[in-house]
Amino acid sequence: DYGLPMFLLIGLVATILTQSSSASLAIVLTAAAGGLISLHDAAAAVIGANLGSTSTAALSAIKATANARRLAVGHILFNLVTGAIALIIMPLMLWTVAQVTNLLDLASNPAVSLAIFHTLFNVLGAAVMLPFTAPFARFLGRLFRSKEEDNAEPRYLDDTLITTPELAIGAVDQEMKRLIRHTRGLLRVCLDREGLNEAQIGPKADAIRSLNSAITDYIGRLNAEKMQISIVEALAISLRTCRYLSEATALAPQLLAMRRLCDRTEFASLASLHHQYLDILRELVGAEEPSPELVGRAEKTYQDLKAATLQLMVRHTSAAGPGEQMLDALSGIRRLTDQWGKSLHWRSATDYVNQERGHHDYDRFSENLQ
Repeated sequence: DYGLPMFLLIGLVATILTQSSSASLAIVLTAAAGGLISLHDAAAAVIGANLGSTSTAALSAIKATANARRLAVGHILFNLVTGAIALIIMPLMLWTVAQVTNLLDLASNPAVSLAIFHTLFNVLGAAVMLPFTAPFARFLGRLFRSKEEDNAEPRYLDDTLITTPELAIGAVDQEMKRLIRHTRGLLRVCLDREGLNEAQIGPKADAIRSLNSAITDYIGRLNAEKMQISIVEALAISLRTCRYLSEATALAPQLLAMRRLCDRTEFASLASLHHQYLDILRELVGAEEPSPELVGRAEKTYQDLKAATLQLMVRHTSAAGPGEQMLDALSGIRRLTDQWGKSLHWRSATDYVNQERGHHDYDRFSENLQ
């Protein structure tokens, strides 16, 4: 008699080597049916086989997505907890197996008993873990978080402040600053990183959209009955800015499209103008509040590029397809810079409420945003 630990290890190793818990269970059933091991030892091997099945999940999760790795960890923890409990109450489980066998009038042999034991093992795991599903899921959700997932989660929006808008506006201000910062980061990546495609910026853009939606939803849930007019006005500016940033995010792929088209031979004659436009866009994205002179330069360069592209199409230097794509990209970027520039006129709701309560100031800020 080698004891439970030995047979637990045998079941574990057999499953790891075969990468199949079914194969290792078949080996255990055969050994038990042949009288080579006792039912008690075979039950320990069954538990070991279930623990060994986690090796497949662990190996497959090495280079998997964050969600796949969370699922693998959940599978491992589930089996570890269930296995530990089953070992502790094994005598009770084997007694239950005997009672079920008699109740159902089944043949009294090791194979049948182990099949019932394995079923009870899985039912035990479900029964033990089911009440803890929600906290267990939250725990797993905190593992292997990507930067984009962290960016998508609001950090300051507190539901307890919904009934007191005077306090909630401070939380909105903090999230608005994050939203502007992350949107700026996305635009910079599109302007500076080489070889990017739309799929590669997708997670970052999705995170920005998620945060944007969270802010918009939070503002919509604030208690309107208790709002001072100055708070309503300030939050209206924030909502409008969210819309500008949402459109700027949606148009970010146009920056990639223009940079990709710039490398085509038919646009080689416009290379200098393209680089000039990209430099202006970088300056515009990096500015805290773009000057009218900078906005004017961006508009003039856009018009020059558009005119030059149209001339290439007329001269057949550029095929209609790439030419149309370039014009579409330029139009999208022009709209992007317009929306981005408007978003930079945002002012924190707290400052607005504290310093600019009158309708006159609201109208002035609204004019800047239009």
